Amino acid sequence: MHDRKVRGIALNLCAGVALVVGALGVGALAPEHGATILAAFAALVVAAFAYSKPDAALISWLVVVAVVPFWTTTYVGGIGLPPGSTFGLPVLAGIAAAKVSKLERTRVTWMDLSIIGASLLIAYLWIGGQLNGFAFVRDVVFVWLVAYVLGRCATPRVMSGYAIIMSAVAAWGLIEFFFGMHLFIDWLPSANQTFYLIQERAGVARSEAAFGHAIAYGAALVMAIPFAQRLPRHAVLVQLLLVGGVAVSLSRGPLLALALTLTLTTWVLADSRLRVRYTLLTLIGGGAAYVIVTDLYSGVYSDEVAGSGNARLDQYFAVRDHLNWLTSSLSFSGPDGAPVVGGIQIIDSTPLRLAVNFGIITALLLLIPVLIAMFRVLSRKAGTASVALAGQIPVLLVTSLITQWQALIFFAMGMVVTEVINGKALNSTADQDGSLTPLRAPIPSARR
Repeated sequence: MHDRKVRGIALNLCAGVALVVGALGVGALAPEHGATILAAFAALVVAAFAYSKPDAALISWLVVVAVVPFWTTTYVGGIGLPPGSTFGLPVLAGIAAAKVSKLERTRVTWMDLSIIGASLLIAYLWIGGQLNGFAFVRDVVFVWLVAYVLGRCATPRVMSGYAIIMSAVAAWGLIEFFFGMHLFIDWLPSANQTFYLIQERAGVARSEAAFGHAIAYGAALVMAIPFAQRLPRHAVLVQLLLVGGVAVSLSRGPLLALALTLTLTTWVLADSRLRVRYTLLTLIGGGAAYVIVTDLYSGVYSDEVAGSGNARLDQYFAVRDHLNWLTSSLSFSGPDGAPVVGGIQIIDSTPLRLAVNFGIITALLLLIPVLIAMFRVLSRKAGTASVALAGQIPVLLVTSLITQWQALIFFAMGMVVTEVINGKALNSTADQDGSLTPLRAPIPSARR
């Protein structure tokens, strides 16, 4: 067995070296196409890596999403792609090839069909001219769908990897906050986005790591808290680190999501031996959220904070009468064709933004996994993925899909669908054996 493993590693290394040498050789022979050839060979290397090590490839994709700013654009065939898509496409191709070669059956559910149906409706709106430009379809196909399908392929090992990656991002955010070390300030400035700028709240610079926005950074950390429970060691310490990282975002949405996620983790996931421990963690996280939010609303900058919240209500009242069931509510004005509805361009709410862009029906179809996660939590049948996604609801209500967080949301959606399928399979097996049906999918952990 050991010799076989060594031979496999050696073959993978030789294949990788051969691809790199071949790329360099062809690039030297055709220098005018050298960059394209090298990029193609790099994609082949990533796909080969994903073919042989799908879990490691998915974790690598999560690292790319977490540490490379979303606005670092790579152009492929004239289409500007964020890093998560540039790296995710060959990862997806490699995993798909592995499943086909091994004749693995992939079950397509009605939840998958809801995402596919919503994507087709968006494509129809674009073809019909209701969506100006390719940006809308690009996000759907190369960001949302890629992340969703990768999420459908995620395993418990990948979920634990996400928790570890986000704990490192939380430590990064704490260093930012206390030492003012913002690595991506003035990173690729552009007239089309301001994510490279560091935001302030109450006169204090907010941590955002590589996410370009404090809300996206904080929400991504909150999502990792249920997955940290899977860790065989130091789960609570990792969760405390994540709590600290969320706190220095100074963002109300992630702070509310933090309190909700900790509560759901304690109520749904923690067994009797861990419930006291997680109750204390919930009190710590919820108390931190309460103190920070209260301080923001009562300090000298309270008008600034309150104004931010009131703007969201104004957006809702301005656009609600313009919503359509199956068509877009957008009109495009100005020299850049900026999308506007009811005189409003910025909408800080994911359900509202989706309904405005694509219609109410399409928005509901896209959010089916979120609704499923919420239902599973309320019925206490949820696993970690459902708790992680349901805990994002406060952020989804007050923030549009932005930067890397949008990919992670759809990644979590895919994990929820897989969790539902696996849960049903476990229940069916239990019923056939005559044993008791579990209330929720079991959580692999050395602590249980």
